[in-house]
Amino acid sequence: MLTAVQLRKSANAGDVKHNGVSISGGKVQNAYGGYTVGNGTVEDNRVFLSGGTVVDAYGGYATGNASLSENKSFVEGGTVTGTVYGARSASGIADQNEVFMRNGSAINIVGADSATGKITNSNVTISGGAIGTATTRGTITGAQTADGLVTGNSVTLTGGILHANVYVAKTTGNGTAQGNYISLGDDDHRDLTATATTDFSDANLYGADLHNATTSSGNNDLKVYAKNVAVHLVSGFDNYRFDIARGITDGTKMLTVTQDGFGSTIDGSRIKIENKEKLMEKGNPGGQITLVQGDSSNPLRFTNNTNKRVDLTNQDGYKNIEYVLELSPDTLDETTEAGVSRAEALLLTYAKFKDNVWNYDTTQDPSERNEIFGGISYYKHDTNNNKLTVDGGQEGS
Repeated sequence: MLTAVQLRKSANAGDVKHNGVSISGGKVQNAYGGYTVGNGTVEDNRVFLSGGTVVDAYGGYATGNASLSENKSFVEGGTVTGTVYGARSASGIADQNEVFMRNGSAINIVGADSATGKITNSNVTISGGAIGTATTRGTITGAQTADGLVTGNSVTLTGGILHANVYVAKTTGNGTAQGNYISLGDDDHRDLTATATTDFSDANLYGADLHNATTSSGNNDLKVYAKNVAVHLVSGFDNYRFDIARGITDGTKMLTVTQDGFGSTIDGSRIKIENKEKLMEKGNPGGQITLVQGDSSNPLRFTNNTNKRVDLTNQDGYKNIEYVLELSPDTLDETTEAGVSRAEALLLTYAKFKDNVWNYDTTQDPSERNEIFGGISYYKHDTNNNKLTVDGGQEGS
């Protein structure tokens, strides 16, 4: 086994830039795109893995306080038995380092790691391959530090088989985490139905994992772009953001969680709905989306009864459209926890009740309620000035 593969190494204050290492076979202990033991800059170095077996791979690596930026590791095949890093530094700052995994297998993946340096804008993207196994659990981490600050880092999941814990950020000392996120899907991946190559059902998703719970942390979020996403567990996020855009329509189920709901009781204000206006693009004025599905044995839990129904109608300037968050079933269960609403699902109901035009034909699906209408209100708004056209024949409503 080769103990190390590296294209460029610096032992002084020199820079290490624009280097690359490709591994397509054999066995390698450590693979480095760029490596320094000095205080220079490690920038735009790459590791490409398409075959063979590697223990650890680093797009960029520094033993001192060198800065690391725009280093990348690509896993297109082969096996990584240890960890793939976009970049790793003892104490330097790290910015815009990335890991992309499209095939092959790995146990651990980290976007960037610095013991004391600031880590920003690093990203892990998993679109294929396997992380962990049924017997050896893997980890995916956007950024991790002992005592530094991690901010603006992300993990994006669009494919792959995950037997893994996924962390938006981790600290092992007194470090802090602000403004990081995990994304389920993205603008180009709006359906994550489980297949032979995409399965998140054994994935646990976590917000910031802080060694010192008293350190500052905030806005470490879960973003859900896709429908038909099923995971094992979600926990510890500051906000849960649902992007209602292309591919998200009436009757869609977005996120299913099989264990322990949100991991704790959360306030309904932490549910954020984005791009609500996209629901009306084709004229269909009403419908219902399941944002999160739990079950009776693993319910979603919300503080205080008012969060059974959150009316967003008059927010964001959408004066003619109802947007209402609802718990289903909408009953308050205080037998176990006082003031806590429990539900099997979180729903978004929407309806346009004024100034709508819908040209409906038989190739379109009606609403989940098997209805078509020009305008509608589920919550006692007056309906007027709506127009519905069906197969060329016009009816007012």
